[in-house]
Amino acid sequence: MLVLLVTAAFLTGCALANDPAPTTTSGSSVATTPPGTTSAPTGETTAAGTTAAGPAWETIWAEEAKRRLDTESGYLLVDVRTPEEYASGYIPGAENIEYTGIVDAFEARGIPKDQAVYLYCRSGNRSSIAAAALARAGYTGIVDFGGIINWPYETVKP
Repeated sequence: MLVLLVTAAFLTGCALANDPAPTTTSGSSVATTPPGTTSAPTGETTAAGTTAAGPAWETIWAEEAKRRLDTESGYLLVDVRTPEEYASGYIPGAENIEYTGIVDAFEARGIPKDQAVYLYCRSGNRSSIAAAALARAGYTGIVDFGGIINWPYETVKP
């Protein structure tokens, strides 16, 4: 009976370990943060998954991104996929700046550090990496809305 209870407790703990929880990284290239929350990739990471520096970018669902893109102006919409992926289809108004060189590209173009920037990729991984890189470089208006695979709205297919 004791073995059964210990096994059940262990399995429950393992199952709970897979539950999504707001987490952030410091000095790492990947941040996993549920939409509607903020990420904080700069400063010291605490046990709670936040940093002393506070939030550095926002992660939202595609629906919220669509609403904002339709109602706001003055933002920069960036597809961080490869040029080949971008050529296969992209969100109207997006420009392609590959995630691996995004900070250099922003600095070369003189994009203001407080510019509203909406990022997406294919699935959300690379846009998260790009958001973290931009935040580390001091950009503050970053919004990551994940991947085009979760974008149910219009796309441009050349």
